[in-house]
Amino acid sequence: MGRSAILLARGGGIQCALDGGAPQGGRLAAISLPAKEFPLAARRPRCYESGAMKALADSPTQAPAAPGGPAAGMAPAGSASPPPLTRRAVIALLLLLAVAALVRGIGLGEHALWVDEAFSYNYAKPDEPYRWEHFFGNLHGPLHAVTLHLWMQVAGHSEAALRFPSLVASLLTVLCFFFYARRIWGESTAWLGAALLAIAPFHVWYAQESRNYALLILFAVLAEWAFERLRDRGPRGALLAGYGLALLAGFLSNLSMAFLVVVHAVRLFLLWRAPRPRLRFSIVAVWVLVAIALSPWAHTFYQARIQESHLLRTESVAPDERLREQAPATPLGIPYTFYVFSTGYSFGPGRRELWIAGPQQAFLNHAPRVALAAGIFGLLWLLGLARLYRRNAREAGELLTWHALPLLLLLFIALRNVKVINPRYVAVVYPAFVATLALGAARLPLGRRPGVRVRERAGPPRPAYNRIGLLLFAGALAVSAVATVRNMTVEAYRKEDYRSVAARLERALGPGDAVLTIGIDQPLRSYYMRGPLRRGEPAPWTDLGRLVRWRTGTFVRNGEVRTFEAGVLERWAAGQRLFVAIARPWTADPQGKIEAELRAAGTLVSEHTWSGVRLLELERRAGGG
Repeated sequence: MGRSAILLARGGGIQCALDGGAPQGGRLAAISLPAKEFPLAARRPRCYESGAMKALADSPTQAPAAPGGPAAGMAPAGSASPPPLTRRAVIALLLLLAVAALVRGIGLGEHALWVDEAFSYNYAKPDEPYRWEHFFGNLHGPLHAVTLHLWMQVAGHSEAALRFPSLVASLLTVLCFFFYARRIWGESTAWLGAALLAIAPFHVWYAQESRNYALLILFAVLAEWAFERLRDRGPRGALLAGYGLALLAGFLSNLSMAFLVVVHAVRLFLLWRAPRPRLRFSIVAVWVLVAIALSPWAHTFYQARIQESHLLRTESVAPDERLREQAPATPLGIPYTFYVFSTGYSFGPGRRELWIAGPQQAFLNHAPRVALAAGIFGLLWLLGLARLYRRNAREAGELLTWHALPLLLLLFIALRNVKVINPRYVAVVYPAFVATLALGAARLPLGRRPGVRVRERAGPPRPAYNRIGLLLFAGALAVSAVATVRNMTVEAYRKEDYRSVAARLERALGPGDAVLTIGIDQPLRSYYMRGPLRRGEPAPWTDLGRLVRWRTGTFVRNGEVRTFEAGVLERWAAGQRLFVAIARPWTADPQGKIEAELRAAGTLVSEHTWSGVRLLELERRAGGG
């Protein structure tokens, strides 16, 4: 019987599996050759543990290869595709998506809208036709705003309806991530990554939020998938169009898609070796076309973000110019980002606790849970990166670049006062993070670092799962499940309950009463009481205004500097009831001075407290004292 061979290009070299030709009990030898010894190895086609080596037994005898060229009849480099899913695999994938939908659908409308969702509601223009000036004037995701505007015409304005587009985008991300990871890293990585993504608290959080980040993560996966396909198959028109559309949709979802483009640029020009002819030119041409399509937003972005920040200045940011009164960047910002990627916002300190107690004290209050989650996810992430490095150092470098560059860029723009460090601003990193965790436990294709290596096995070699990685991955799944349940059940992690405030105001407000809001009040004014507080509809009570930020708490009248509370006290008549809604007071009244003066000037009638929100009912004493 003749000898048959299959060549598997892997990273910097070629793996060649030879069949000894024995009818039974034949032995296989797997040989890895460095790229310099085999020209075909300059490219990196994909290797699939489920089908690549299995093809060896059925491989027909091949004619000798031409000198310096590939074996006769061999498929072009990069053309390998994973085998079609079996019926059982399709059923398993549908069940996984059903679990993901169930986790995201439970409690979809239970939490009240919070401040960022109120912004999304405003951007969607629910009370008027959506016009082109709205689209081109929106720097916070016009694609999400248009989608939400159209969806509200069908589904209404309820909290669940507003969040449903994010839920759909999140489910599509699980599906797309599975097929992307299956092609890049094989079956086991795809299944493990999709399973983790299905219940990951970070991903579930943004699936249940009416914001643009679920769309951003979806288009990041699609853009990365198309980018890798371009590397494998060359600059084909359909792939270039798909890559460009994914980038454009990502930018129209959130401008942080630019971080992924920077990652692609570094990989294209610094990390890829001998790419296909015209590939670099074609991808750069796609970037130029996307930039031209985004040009209507460029001037607005420059005025609203660049000029108002310190990005183009050399001096440091003054404390009174900082965004949200925060330090521009803190030492805990980057590790906190990875912690949130791992456990979401509901396994350790909640976001309100971080503000009230401070980051260091908040994490100390939850030290055992924080240490447990950091240990499990940190070790699993390091293991995934190390195992990928042993297989192919360049692939590991590309994955690490995908992690590091967006975080470093965010750190820079935070130091220049453009944005604060927030995990959602680097959400394009999240698919890489999930993939690295899955790689820590997955069954990887054979091979180590580039170099000649021979292994003999009785029968087709099948790489084993990493047992330590599987244990860590099981721990990651358990922590993710607990964090997701805690987000639904623990009061400290619930969003501010503006819904209950609005219900109480609607029942209690009467003619001659007054309303005042301190802190973040957009959900109350823009959504729950949008009639009288936003559209100016007639109301029998008086709106005494709002104080959102402490540094804007003064105004000038007749040449005299007045405080906000002085203006309120001037308009608050004797015997008049005043309802004061207070949410996130650290942004507007961090020391409680305004609340203290209002209490001193009136009599407390009632006080109500809900998740993150308080409502005071005061009556002004005669004489104003």
